[in-house]
Amino acid sequence: VLLTGCAAVEKVKEIWPRAHDPSLISAYVNLSVSLDKVDCKVKDSLEPAIKDADWLNRYANFRNDPQRVSTKGIVDNLGKAKEGNEAACNRWINLSKTRMKIIQEAWRGR
Repeated sequence: VLLTGCAAVEKVKEIWPRAHDPSLISAYVNLSVSLDKVDCKVKDSLEPAIKDADWLNRYANFRNDPQRVSTKGIVDNLGKAKEGNEAACNRWINLSKTRMKIIQEAWRGR
């Protein structure tokens, strides 16, 4: 019974609202700007977004933030965008922007 209670406490701690973190918000804004500058005709334009997404993902994991699943998804999407053709790249970028909106809603109240 005690172990089950510990697992429940850990789950509640994971989904409990977090305090405002200026580093997360700053990284979010940087990634948003980088994504807006991506041009799938020029694959090198993805590099700043990939770098910003990686930083945001690592920090979200460090904080054990519930949105780390979305940040990891963005990192994965940008990798696929870089590998794909122009049409696929645009789809992966749009999917990343959708994940950014999800993160924005989750973090807006902090």
